Amino acid sequence: MKRGKTFAATVALAAIIALSWLVVPTAEAGGEGIPEVLRLLNEVLANQALILERLEAPDLVPNPYYHHLGPEGPEDFCRILESGKLWVSVYNQSGGGAVPSVTQVLFRVPADVPVQKSCGVGCAQVDLATPAMGAFASVVFEVAIPEGCFGSAFGPDDINNCQFKIYVDGTNLLNESNELNNSAFGACQGLL
Repeated sequence: MKRGKTFAATVALAAIIALSWLVVPTAEAGGEGIPEVLRLLNEVLANQALILERLEAPDLVPNPYYHHLGPEGPEDFCRILESGKLWVSVYNQSGGGAVPSVTQVLFRVPADVPVQKSCGVGCAQVDLATPAMGAFASVVFEVAIPEGCFGSAFGPDDINNCQFKIYVDGTNLLNESNELNNSAFGACQGLL
C-alpha cells in the first residue's frame, strides 16, 4: 500500500507541475492562472483516493503464456501438456492481492456426451479453486479435457477442433479494477 501511495503522490505532483506550466499567469490574464492551478490541484487530490483504490484492487486475467513476463508461443491459449491435459494459467496483473476465487473452463462437447458438470447443452464446465493471489502473481492448472471435445461431431468444417473458454473469477467473488478482461477463448487442433 505504501508503494501505491508514493506512486499516486508522484503522479499528482507531476500533474501539478505540468499544469502550472500551462496556466502561468500573464499580465493579460489578470492573474487568473493561479486560481486555475489551485482548482486543478483540488481535482487531482479529490481523485487520488480513486486512483489508489484502483491500484490496490486485483485484476485477474487468463494468461496465454507459460510465464507472465513474455510469450513462448502464440496467444491462442492452446497449451496441451504431454499428459494430454490443458494448461491454464491465471495472472493477477494488478498491485492488489486477490482473495480465493473460482476459475471456470467451459468446453464445447457433443450434446449426447455425458459430462460431470454441465453449462448448458453441448457444454462441459470445469471449476478450478483459485487460491489467494498476491500482486503480480500467477497460478497454473492442469485441466482434463472432456471426452468429445476433439472429434467429428461438429461438422465437416470443424473436425477435431476442441474449443473452450476460460473465465477467471467465474463466480464474481472479486471486486476487480477491470471486469472486462476476465475471459478468453481458445481452440486446439488435435489428432484423431
